[in-house]
Amino acid sequence: MRFVKNLNPIHNFNLGLPSRKFPRPEEFRQENYEASFDRHVLAYDAVQRDGEILLICPPLLNNQKTFKRLEFFEMPSGRRVEPSVNTFNRFTRIRFPVGDDTYCIVARGEFGEYVIQSTPNMCDRFAGLRVGVTVSKNNDPTWLADWARFHARTAGMEAFLLYDNNSTVYDPDVIFDHMKDVGLKEFMIVKWPYKWGPIGFLEGHRRNHWDSNFGQLGMFEHARWTYLEKARSILNCDADELVCPLEGDRSIFEAVETDPNHYKCMKGLWVEALRDDRLDGTAPRHAHFTHTLNPPAETLTKWACVPGEMPSGVNFGTHVLRNTRGNPFRKHLSEDFVYFHFRGLTTSWKPERSSASQKQIIENGQSVTESGALRAAFERAGMIADA
Repeated sequence: MRFVKNLNPIHNFNLGLPSRKFPRPEEFRQENYEASFDRHVLAYDAVQRDGEILLICPPLLNNQKTFKRLEFFEMPSGRRVEPSVNTFNRFTRIRFPVGDDTYCIVARGEFGEYVIQSTPNMCDRFAGLRVGVTVSKNNDPTWLADWARFHARTAGMEAFLLYDNNSTVYDPDVIFDHMKDVGLKEFMIVKWPYKWGPIGFLEGHRRNHWDSNFGQLGMFEHARWTYLEKARSILNCDADELVCPLEGDRSIFEAVETDPNHYKCMKGLWVEALRDDRLDGTAPRHAHFTHTLNPPAETLTKWACVPGEMPSGVNFGTHVLRNTRGNPFRKHLSEDFVYFHFRGLTTSWKPERSSASQKQIIENGQSVTESGALRAAFERAGMIADA
C-alpha cells in the first residue's frame, strides 16, 4: 500500500528549445507572475501505454512549430515515429505511436540527441476501484486522513490518489502513518514537483486571464492516463471539501456509475469558520464545522465521473469537464449532491479565510444555520465523536 511515484520531466532545453514565453499581456500580470510561471518544463512525464508513449505537457506556445521540426525515433527498432500534437485548455497531449517492444524514444535536432525515457502505465493498480483524487501542498495530514475517511465511510471510496505539489513541512511517510486506519484498498502519493502557475482574476463579474496556471490541468491529464483510465469511478475535490447527498445516504460513486452521462457536476456550499466554543485552542478538523450562512453562500463546482466512459477529447478541469472547444461538457448540475467547502481549514495560500469569515459574520449579524445534511454525513462517518 505504501507507494510514492516520481516522474520523468523533460525540459525545453533538453530538446534545444527556448524558454516558454509569457502568454499574458504585461499590464495584466500580478506581482509574482513571472516567478510563479513555468517557463522551462516541456513535459511533466512520458507515460508508456498500449501502442503509444504519451507526453503530458504544459502548452507548447512559442515552441509548437519548432517542436514539430524535430525528428523522433523509437528504440530498439530505430524506426522514425511521427507524433500527434493536441492542444487543450492549458495543457498539451503528445502521442507517439510505437511498437510493443519500444522502451524509449530518441529526439534528434540541431541540439544533438535526447533520450525520452517513459514511465510505466499503472492503470491496472486502480482498475475497478472507486477512487478519490486530489492535489495537496502542506495540508495537515490529519485533514487528508479525515477527507479519505469521510468519503470511504459515507460513499464507499476504495482508493486515494494524492498528488503532492512540493510540500515542505513533512515527507510522505507522515501521510502514510495517518492513513493506516482509513481502510482503503489502495493509496498512492505522486510527487508533482512543478510550479502551479499564476492564477487569473475577476474583472467585474468575469473570470479573465486564466492562461498561465498549468499545474493542475496537467496533473488531471497525468492522473487520467497514468492511473485512472480503468477506475470504476472517480471523485475530484480538495482536502478542504467534502461531497455528500442533500438527503439520505446515497454514494456519489454509485450515483455517477448509474447516471446516463456517467458524470456529475456539483455546486459547492461554503461552511463557515464557526465552531463549538469547547474546541477553542484545538487544531481544526472538518467535523468541527457544520454551519453555513442562511441561505448558504455558494462557490464553484466540482465533479465525479466514470473515466472510461469519457471521450478522449474531453479534458478533466478543476471545476468541470470540458470539450475540445473548452466549453463545459454536458452542462447540468446535480440536484442530489453538493460539496461542502470549509473556510476553517486553510494553509492560507489564498487570502486567509477562517478568522475573516468569523469576524464578518459576527459584525454583520448574518444568520447561520447548521447543515442537517452535513451533520448527518459526519455522524454516518463516525467523525463527530472524533472531533
